[in-house]
Amino acid sequence: MQGLDRSKARAHRSDQAQHGFPLLRGCPNTDAIGLTIYLDRLNAADRLSFAAQLSDLDDAQVSNPAMTLDERTALIRGLPLVAAHFGKHFGLPLTVAPKFDIRVIPVKVLAGVMKDELVGGFDGWSKLAQFADDPAARLPSVTHIASLDEVVPVAPRRLRTLIDKAMKQRFGATSARPEADTVQYTAPLTGGGFKVDVRYAPAGRIRQQFDYHFSATVQGRPPVLMGSYETLWRIVSRWDCITEVNADRGVAHFVRVIETCMDLVSS
Repeated sequence: MQGLDRSKARAHRSDQAQHGFPLLRGCPNTDAIGLTIYLDRLNAADRLSFAAQLSDLDDAQVSNPAMTLDERTALIRGLPLVAAHFGKHFGLPLTVAPKFDIRVIPVKVLAGVMKDELVGGFDGWSKLAQFADDPAARLPSVTHIASLDEVVPVAPRRLRTLIDKAMKQRFGATSARPEADTVQYTAPLTGGGFKVDVRYAPAGRIRQQFDYHFSATVQGRPPVLMGSYETLWRIVSRWDCITEVNADRGVAHFVRVIETCMDLVSS
């Protein structure tokens, strides 16, 4: 995310690595879940190294924005813990073929599978799918969904109401509707202000429930445009694992994520 205090960002990644990535882990976002699955396979030293390598990648790209494809490929290959998870995004070949992992299936998709009588619901589909070796891959992420009984996507109206209430109560934010499916929240920040654009999935969209972007203007610092907390970890800010059961907890976590973004841009 351009405009962040890079030293703060590096320190934040390191601190999160030392404590098991709690902010990333709390995001009901299947990209975040997939990344934490990878990170949980690493030992403590490698988790710290991953955080440092991700910061090195950001520093290298900021210092050389005109980096050629060959230079970028060489850079990624020199950051093996980053390359092991993100290599495919930079054009590196996959070393193993991907297999099914229910933990990284969006809740609306999984709910649809469970209702699909043609394949026999979840039991029928699970007999056809080639799962990853980890037994945990056959169940949702326990951080967000305790059992298949909880695979009930939150009602869109309830999600909008929860986020609206949380943003106004915590930040004193004002809201606007620049587009039909987008709510823009604006609030003061020390030395400036910030805004959060929350874009809800249009009716019929079967994956995400909402995504968001964080922007800020702080005196004496470059502006932050269309960033997010997930940008720190090279993933998208698409929240797609919010259920009726975890909705309150998820929105409370969203507030913590925005608070962290504020801290990373403040002087």
